[in-house]
Amino acid sequence: MPSTIDQLNPDIESIKKNLFKLAKKGEWCSVVEIYRTNLTAHKVKLTRSGDTALHIAVSDSRDDIDQELVKCISAQTKGKEVLEIENGQGNTPLHIAASMIQWGVWLCESA
Repeated sequence: MPSTIDQLNPDIESIKKNLFKLAKKGEWCSVVEIYRTNLTAHKVKLTRSGDTALHIAVSDSRDDIDQELVKCISAQTKGKEVLEIENGQGNTPLHIAASMIQWGVWLCESA
């Protein structure tokens, strides 16, 4: 069932499908280009668990892409709001990045 935002802008569904497909294929340069040209893409949740493209890039440890997406987001007036978008577990992309760092530290200490 489409969300209220999807009903207000049917193009959001096509952006969502396209971003999800590109992220899944690892075509991150294309995702960055969409972020550069379409502010709506910044807020679109791509997965059932509510992840945005930035959530997914962080989860995939794509630091180069994370930086580019954050640059695109930060260039807009409501960039802070976008960076604070939570997924279904209540995690922002920063939460995910921090947890991955903690996991990496734990792995190093355990070795």
